[in-house]
Amino acid sequence: MAPVKSIGNKGSFLIKELKKKIYSFPSYGKEEDNIVLIDPKKSGKVTDIIFGVDADEKPVLKIINHAIKNFGTIEKPKEKLYDSYEFGRIVKGKKVTHKVNFIKKKVSKKTPTKVFEKGTTEVFNQALHNNKKFKSASDILNDKETRKELNNIFKGYEDALSGWVHTYYEQQKEFLKEFGKDEWSVFEYDNKKDFVSFFSDQIKRVGRTLTKDKDGKMMVIEPVGRYEVWNPSDIWAAYKLPQVQKDIKDNLSPETQSLAELNTMLIDMFEEKRLVGISLKLIGPKKEAKLVYRNDKPENMKIANIEKLEFRDIKFKLDNIWQKAEKGGGTVYADYGKSFGVNFMRTDSGIAFSTQVKGTSAQGGNTPVDMVVKLLEQNISNNTYTKDINKYPKNFEEFAKEVDEYEKLYNIIKPYFNGAPPFGGTDNSFVMTLDKAFSAKSQTGKLGVNGTAKLMFIKFFGNAFKIRDQNKKKEFWTDILYLGMKVGEKGEFAPHIKIGEKTS
Repeated sequence: MAPVKSIGNKGSFLIKELKKKIYSFPSYGKEEDNIVLIDPKKSGKVTDIIFGVDADEKPVLKIINHAIKNFGTIEKPKEKLYDSYEFGRIVKGKKVTHKVNFIKKKVSKKTPTKVFEKGTTEVFNQALHNNKKFKSASDILNDKETRKELNNIFKGYEDALSGWVHTYYEQQKEFLKEFGKDEWSVFEYDNKKDFVSFFSDQIKRVGRTLTKDKDGKMMVIEPVGRYEVWNPSDIWAAYKLPQVQKDIKDNLSPETQSLAELNTMLIDMFEEKRLVGISLKLIGPKKEAKLVYRNDKPENMKIANIEKLEFRDIKFKLDNIWQKAEKGGGTVYADYGKSFGVNFMRTDSGIAFSTQVKGTSAQGGNTPVDMVVKLLEQNISNNTYTKDINKYPKNFEEFAKEVDEYEKLYNIIKPYFNGAPPFGGTDNSFVMTLDKAFSAKSQTGKLGVNGTAKLMFIKFFGNAFKIRDQNKKKEFWTDILYLGMKVGEKGEFAPHIKIGEKTS
C-alpha cells in the first residue's frame, strides 16, 4: 500500500512523527537527556538524528521502517543501520523528499548549571583577589592559572567551556565596574560555606505569615518554601563572610522568622555593601552585559517598561488551546510589549509559567504555581482553577458531565483566539478536537492527558479573564510576570542584582 502521509514543509510532519516514534522507546528518554539529538540543518532539507554511543541500537530499524511505511522512500532499504535515507515520494516527476541522516557518535553531556555558576565564581575570584585584568574573553582562556581552574571545573564537559567564556568576561566586567573597589571575601560555591547553602537552610524557618499559638509562641502559617522561590541569586558577594552569617543568625529568631524581617535585614546589608546576591544570566555572543538592581528600594521593585503598559497592550496567543488535537494544547503565550513575555507550558503535572526577556539569550525565571493560584483566589471570588491535574476530566465521558461549565469558560476566552471554532454543534467544533485529544496518546504513551491539558488551559484563562476591573486586570497579569522575574513591591523576594544581557 502506498504511503498517504505528506512529509510537510521542510519535512516538518516527517520529523514530528520520527520524534514521536523515537520517544516511544523508554530506552531513549527525552531529547534533553542527549541520548538522541534531532538536529535540523539550516537548509531545511536535511535533518540529523544523532544517537549517543551508548544508545540501544535495537529500535533504530523499527524507527526507519516506520518512516518508510508512513512517508515512503525513493531509495532501496540500506544494509547499514546508521545511514542516510531520503523519505518522501516523486510527484509529477519531481522529488518531494526530506533527507534524514541516522548517525551514531559521542554526544556531549548536558552541562549542569552548577558547572557554569562555579566557573563564574572562579573568574570573579581571579579578578578580585589575584588582580587579574581581563580585557577580553580571550584573556581569560590565555591566563594559565584561570584556564587550569576552569578546566578542572568543566572536567567532563570541556566542549561547553568556550561557549561560556564571553559570559564570564562580561559578568566580571560589570561587577567590577559597580563593586570593584570593595573588599569582598573569596567567592564560595557549593561547599556548605556559600550563601545559597546557608539560606537554603535558613529559609526552612521563615514564614510569609506568622501567628502565635495558644502558648504565645510564634508559629509559621504560610512558609516561604524553597530558596529558589524567594531568591534568584546564584552566587553571593560578602564582606567578611563568616561575620555576615553570624549577624544574620544573631538577629533572627532561631526557630521562627518573618520574611519581611529577613528581607529588611538583607536590604540594609545590601546598601552597606556587606552582602550582595547575584543572579547570573547567559550573555549571547557579541552581546554586552548590564547590571541592574532588584528589590532594594521602591524604584527597583518594578520594571519601567511594564509599568507603562495597560491590559490592552498585553497580547495573548492562545490558539494552541483549540488547535493541535494530538497534543495537550502545546505552549501558549502572553507578550508584554516588545521586551517581556510569559510562556504557559504544559507539564506532566499541569501548567508551568515561564517568563521571558525577549531579544536576549536567557530566560527570566519561573513563576511559582502556588503564587499564581493565590493571585486568582485574591481576585476572583468564584475561582474554579486548581493546579491539581487529577481534579480535571481524564476522558471524554468525564468531560461530558462538566460540559456546561467548560462551554462558559471557552466563550470567555474565545475573543482572545484567532479564528477559533464554535464550542460544539459541528464536525469542526472544539468539542470534536477535544474528543480527538482524549483519544490520542501523549509522547509518553498515556491516553487522556492531552485532553486534560487542554481543559486546564481553558479553566485557567477562563477564570483569569473573569477579572473585570481594568486596574486589577493589569495588576494580575503583570504580577505573574513579576513573580517569575522575582521582582515585587510586596516583599515576596530578596534584594539582589542581576547581571544579564543588555537589551536595545
